[in-house]
Amino acid sequence: MNILILGNTAGLTNDFILKTFPNQAVFIFGHTGVKNSRKNKITVYTKHYENNQLEDVFDFHDYDQIIYFSEYLNYGHESSGEIENLIRLLECLKDRKNKRLLYITGPVLEDGKRSLQTTTKDTLLSWTREFGVNLKVLHSPFLYSVINKEDYLYKLFVRLDDHEQVELKESSQSQATFISLSDLGDLLHKLCERWNDTYESIIIPDPFQLTFGELLQALDKYFPNKQVHFLEERRIRKYDNNPEKHHDLRDRFAWFMRYALVRDLPDIYEDYQKQRKGSLRVSKFRNIVDNIVKQKRNKKLAAVIATFLIFEAFRYMTQGQLQFQLIDLRLLFVVLISTVLGMGYGLFSAVLAIIGLTISQILSGTSWQLLLYNTDRWVAFIAYIFIAVVCGFVEMKKKDDKLQLDKQLETVKEDYLILNQSYHTLLNENKDLKNALLASQDGLGKAYSYFVTLDHASVEKVLRQTIDLVSEILNAPVSLYGGGPFQYELLLGDNDKKQVSLTDFKEVGDAFGHGRVWANKSLLENRPAYAMEVKTKAEGTFIIWVEAVPFEAMSTKVLNELEVLSKMSRSFIEKAELLEQASYQGRVAQ
Repeated sequence: MNILILGNTAGLTNDFILKTFPNQAVFIFGHTGVKNSRKNKITVYTKHYENNQLEDVFDFHDYDQIIYFSEYLNYGHESSGEIENLIRLLECLKDRKNKRLLYITGPVLEDGKRSLQTTTKDTLLSWTREFGVNLKVLHSPFLYSVINKEDYLYKLFVRLDDHEQVELKESSQSQATFISLSDLGDLLHKLCERWNDTYESIIIPDPFQLTFGELLQALDKYFPNKQVHFLEERRIRKYDNNPEKHHDLRDRFAWFMRYALVRDLPDIYEDYQKQRKGSLRVSKFRNIVDNIVKQKRNKKLAAVIATFLIFEAFRYMTQGQLQFQLIDLRLLFVVLISTVLGMGYGLFSAVLAIIGLTISQILSGTSWQLLLYNTDRWVAFIAYIFIAVVCGFVEMKKKDDKLQLDKQLETVKEDYLILNQSYHTLLNENKDLKNALLASQDGLGKAYSYFVTLDHASVEKVLRQTIDLVSEILNAPVSLYGGGPFQYELLLGDNDKKQVSLTDFKEVGDAFGHGRVWANKSLLENRPAYAMEVKTKAEGTFIIWVEAVPFEAMSTKVLNELEVLSKMSRSFIEKAELLEQASYQGRVAQ
C-alpha cells in the first residue's frame, strides 16, 4: 500500500513513520527530518518539493492513502497559502481512482468563532465534494517536536535558556493543548486500517486540559530564572476537545491520549538539550568556515597583487626587446584574472593595470595634466575595464550555467533514485509473490489444503466449505445470497441488505460476467469489499458477499487467492453434481 504524506512535515521522524505505517511504502513531499530508506520503503521528495513539482509526484506512483498535515497543527503558526496548496492537491487527485484524503488540522475554539482555519476546512470540503474525494478531517491538539527548530516549544526553550524575557499572548488560564507524535501515530494507524467511505469530522479529545500557567510552572525545574509575562489575562482561550463531550475515538478504536506534555517534559528537555548542543556546535563550525572564506578572499586579493607585480617586473625586464613591445602585458594580466577569478577580481585587476600604466607614463615624462585632459589616452583605461567586464561576465555565466546544471543533475538523481526504488520494490514484490506461491503455507501447501477441504460429494458441503475459506482468508464476516439471475435473497449471514439486485451493482455484475471475483479496488461507496459468484445446476446461483474487510486484506495477493479459490470451488461443485447425479441414477436403476 502506497501512502503519500505532505504539508507540515518538518516534525516527522523515521520512528513515527515506521510505527504508524508498518510494512507500507511511505512517500513524503516536503521538508522533513525523515531520511530515505529503501529497506523501510521510505521515499522523501526533497528536490521535487523545492522545485514545486507536486504534479510530477503523482506520475511516479498511485497512492492508496493521502495524509495532509496542516500548518494549524503548529501553535502560533502564520498561514502561508494552505488553501491554495490543498486546491492544487485536489486538482492532482481529480482523475485518480484512489481518492482517500485525511486532513489533519488544529483544534477548534470552544466559542465557535469563524476563523481562517474553519474557512480552510469548509473550502476543502466543498472542493472534495466537487472532485469526488473521500475526505476525513481530524482536529488534533497542537503537535510538539523539539527536533524541529521551528516548533513553538523549541523556540520557547531556546528563549528561556538564553534568559530572554518572554511575552505570551495568552492568559495563564488558557488551555495548552498539545499531543505527542507517538499518540497521533497510534490513532492514524487505527484510522487508516478501519477507513470507511463516509465523510467525518473527528475531534481528538484532550483528557489532561493543561493550562499555560501549569505548563510554565512545570518548566521551573528546568529554567529556574525564566522571565515570562502573560499579555492577555482577560482572554481565556479554550478548545472544543473535552473528553466528556467527544468520546467517539474511545468507543470506536479504544484509543485515548496517553502522554501528557507535563509528564513527558524530562524526555522532551533531554531531546532539546541534545538538539541545542548540536546547533551550537554547527554555529561555531559555520563561524570557522566564514573566517576561512574571508581569509580565502584576502589570499585571492594578495595573489592578484602578487601576479600584478610579477607581470610588472617581467614587463620592466623585457621592455627593451622588440617582440615584447608588441604585447600589452597589463591587458593579458586583466584577461587572465577576469577569466579565472570572475568579474569582481577582474575589475580589481583592471584598476591595478590602470595604476601601473599611469605610473609608468608619469615616470616616462608625461605630465598628469596631459593624462587627465587628453581623452586619447583614456582608451587604454577604458579597454582594461571593458575587457574585465566582458571576461568576468563570461566567467559568471559559466558559473550560473554550471549551477543550473548541478540543480538539474540533483533532480535527475532524485528521479533516478525514486525509479530505482520503484524497480527494486516491484522486484522484491515479485520475489515475495514467487516465494509465497512456493511456500508450504501460502503456495502449493495452501492450494493442497483447499483441495482437501473442498473435496466433498455434496454440493451443499462444497458451498459451505467455500464460505468458510473466504471468511478465513479475509478475516471478515461473510453473507450468502441466493436466487438469480439478477435478484438475490439473503440466505446466510448478518447483513443490512436483505436483497441484492445486480442491476444496482453494475460493476459487480460485469466482473461476474467475465468469470472474475469482484474487488472494490477503487473504494466505491455502497459497494462490497469482495463478491464471489458460485453457480450450481440444481440449487441455482449464489453470491458470497463480503461487506467490509480489514485494511491489509485489500491487496492483489488476497484477490489472486480468492480467484484461485473461486475456480477450485467451481470445479469441485461440478464434480459433486456429477457424483450426486450418478448416485441418483443408481438408486433409480435399483
